[in-house]
Order: sequence, then C-alpha cells, then structure tokens
Amino acid sequence: MKQPLATFIILGLLLMIHSCGESSDTAKTSEQSSVTTADNPENRAPKLKIGEPEVRDYIKWYDYDEGIEKLTGTTKYGILYFDTTDCGPCRWMEDSLFSIPEIIKAVNKDFIAIKVQTGRNDTLHYQGRAFAESYLRKIFLLSGYPTTIFIEGATNQMVGGQASIMYPDRMLNMMSYMTSKAYKSMKFDEYVEFKEEQQSE
Repeated sequence: MKQPLATFIILGLLLMIHSCGESSDTAKTSEQSSVTTADNPENRAPKLKIGEPEVRDYIKWYDYDEGIEKLTGTTKYGILYFDTTDCGPCRWMEDSLFSIPEIIKAVNKDFIAIKVQTGRNDTLHYQGRAFAESYLRKIFLLSGYPTTIFIEGATNQMVGGQASIMYPDRMLNMMSYMTSKAYKSMKFDEYVEFKEEQQSE
C-alpha cells in the first residue's frame, strides 16, 4: 500500500509542477503579447491613406490631380494638405489631428481631402493649367509645412488656410466656416467670435 501512495504523491507533485510551468509560460506569453501590441505600429494612430475606400475610421485622401478633378464644379469643399519629408509637425498632423473621429466624419462628409507630398516637383494642374509642383507652392503662398488650405469646389478658389500645425478646435471651426458658407459674408476670426457669442448665450 505504501508504494501506490508514494506513486500517487509523486504524480501529484509532477502535475503541480507542470501546471505551474504552464501558468508561468502563459504569463510570459501574455506579457510579451501586451508589449508587442503596444509597440506594433499598426496599433498607433492611423496614417494618411491615399485613395483607400471611404471608411468611418479613416479620411479618404486623394492625390492632387485626382482630388481636384473630383472636387471641381461640386458643392463640396477641398482641403489641400501640403507636407514634406522629415517634418515632425506634419507627422503630428497625420497621427493626431487626422485621426480624431469627429474630424474624420466631417471631412469625409463635406470635403475632398487632397494630400500634396512636396519636393517631388511633379506636374500638377490648377484651374485648367499645368504647373510644376514647385510653382503650385507659390500660387498657394506656401511658407512652411505643414500647410492646410481650404478651397471652394465650385470655383477652386482658395478661401483660407494655415501654414503651421492646425489644432482640432481651429480645424473644426474652419470646416464649419466653409460648410455654413459664412466665408461669403465674414472673415474667419469674425465667424469664430460670432460662434463663441452664440454658445455663451
């Protein structure tokens, strides 16, 4: 009787050791998994996606000529976003501003979003004429990066813009300034002041 009991105890100890080993491995796997998830670039804020199908989670971005052609003569508005390589503020705009759900929804609803990667000196078109990309930067008075410009689809005329990081409140105000057609009767700063007065009443 002593031998089976000893065998049972040894088997029990082996099972406990095996079980503890599994728990330890599982913990390590879980820990590794969480580190991998945090470090995985796919889990960070979405990057700009040129020409992807319009989805709720991303702004649908067009290359310049395709976007201008799609915009021209419509009741929508254009957002021209100029960036360049090695531009920290540009990366912030892409990772932070353009990943905010409220901004994504507003852009995809009422705007044609156009990204211009500067420095390639491609031939681009504006109001029916072909220009080198470097000359187009002069047309839009670019003085730095990133630059965000708003244009009217019906005429392709520039309405406003900003040559620096644009923060969420200003971006949302600028979009509503366009879609409300307030740009036809007042300056942007007047519109923001008018909105603030209305909200405080």
